[in-house]
Amino acid sequence: MTVLLRLISHNRTPYRFTVSALTLGLSVAPFVAEAAVQSRLIGALCKVAGFLYTVAIVVGIGAALWAAFQYMTSGGDPNKVSGAHKTLTYAAVGIAVALIAYGVPGMVSTLLGGDAITTCQ
Repeated sequence: MTVLLRLISHNRTPYRFTVSALTLGLSVAPFVAEAAVQSRLIGALCKVAGFLYTVAIVVGIGAALWAAFQYMTSGGDPNKVSGAHKTLTYAAVGIAVALIAYGVPGMVSTLLGGDAITTCQ
């Protein structure tokens, strides 16, 4: 591929140079490498997000079980029953927030007209 450049000079002669496929390949290579890095970064973030989601659900279920244990061992004491009720409420809110956060990327993608992304692959 030959490219013609007309430079401002005293003799006004055009300069010719050839752009090889190797030169074009080297100029595109950073963009390809950047896309690969972005893909690996997104993959890593998906793994971290999946791990955090799993931890949040496990902690929420554990808190709900702890609240059930507190209810059973309260013996009718209003203070202990109140504490168990608060623990169960916090557990339910935590699980709900984790479930909503897990579904947000798919909802946002759908609202913006993209494909529904439900999980990282």
